[in-house]
Amino acid sequence: FFSKPGSMDLITSLVNSTVVGFLISNISFVIALIYLWELIKEDFPQKIAYLTIVLILIFPTSFYFGAVYNESLFLLLSVLSFYSARKGHWPLAGVFGMVASATRVFGIFLLPALLIEAWSQRISFPKILWILLIPLGLGAYMLYLNFTVGDPVAFYSFQTLVGEQHQRGIVTLPQVYFRYIKMLATTSLDNPIFQVVVLEFFVGLTFFILPIYGYFKKIRLSYLVFAMLGFLIPTIQGSFSSLPRYVIVFFPSFLAASLWVNGLPKLFKAMILILSFLILIVETSLFLRGYWVA
Repeated sequence: FFSKPGSMDLITSLVNSTVVGFLISNISFVIALIYLWELIKEDFPQKIAYLTIVLILIFPTSFYFGAVYNESLFLLLSVLSFYSARKGHWPLAGVFGMVASATRVFGIFLLPALLIEAWSQRISFPKILWILLIPLGLGAYMLYLNFTVGDPVAFYSFQTLVGEQHQRGIVTLPQVYFRYIKMLATTSLDNPIFQVVVLEFFVGLTFFILPIYGYFKKIRLSYLVFAMLGFLIPTIQGSFSSLPRYVIVFFPSFLAASLWVNGLPKLFKAMILILSFLILIVETSLFLRGYWVA
């Protein structure tokens, strides 16, 4: 997707492109966390906002936010879109959502999410029209792909080139779980791929459960729809591959996790935070050495 490469191209004539990429990622991430803090405080106490941000920071694959990937930019745009909607600035919500959908395909899920948000706020019809800007970002990227590679959905079609774990057609979620249970039972513990399978399976279970848990904890339905759709779509090709990276942008799931962790005894809370941080160190080390992580 071209939002981040486009931003980089604006200034790479003066600065090394890798440096620019790191700057965009890290600045976007910091701003995203600031607005996420404010967004969560609209509905929950400050301690929940704080814990949500901590969980994002120590998640095992959070190092991607600081790398030259588009996760940090997408997180910023999606948070700004929701924040603008909550503040009643629907033109901004639509514009941020449009750029988000040009940044990652998950941005298109801001459309149903913000429609639900608009319904919950009972806003007037003219304001709803701003939400319809959101698909234009993805549409522009698909048009670009059609002209350049002859396939408007190349971002989906080319996933099969990553490996045989990605299949054409649609695979149901129970089938994916069964596949991972089989891999856990048949993969040797000393095989380097085993830890990848464990992480992917854990994320595949946890991030399906968290939006459901969040519903019972009164998290806004618009947030939960965004998180659940974002989780489900990558799984339809039959794999949780890369899911540990994909899910880090779905802040509603981390909000749900913070509500759960906050209710635990202090000892268990500390154990979870320490364990997550230790896994982050291991995964970051593997990533820096060139191993496949997510």
